[in-house]
Amino acid sequence: MPLPDSVIVDLRPPDDISNLEATADLDFTDSTALIELTWDPAVDHVSGLDVYLVYRKIGNGTYEIIDSTTSPEYIDRDVDQSGRIEFCYKIGSRDNVGNTRDFTATEWEDCARPNLGPVISVSCFTVINGVCLV
Repeated sequence: MPLPDSVIVDLRPPDDISNLEATADLDFTDSTALIELTWDPAVDHVSGLDVYLVYRKIGNGTYEIIDSTTSPEYIDRDVDQSGRIEFCYKIGSRDNVGNTRDFTATEWEDCARPNLGPVISVSCFTVINGVCLV
């Protein structure tokens, strides 16, 4: 079997992401809290970026990987809605040959505390011209 003309060796993980932002928000379609994450992309100059690894710490817990994504944004819908618990995030990355930058090797961390506030249930007894009269 002939050898290729050149071989590129990639022994380094992707560069770190930057500008991680965690923003607590509300999904109005089903009235649930969520946290939106955005960041500036990482770069891997040799083999290219494969995926981002999303790590989360709940309260005083430890970081655990919760998902992966191919785009520099993520929505975490599995959050406590009371506002009492803080959710912190770090983003790792993996290149196309498996080199990984995990959460211990990133400089960026951001936290958010979702708070829906009190939920009030309202029943309409009469609707006139699309307006609910309570």
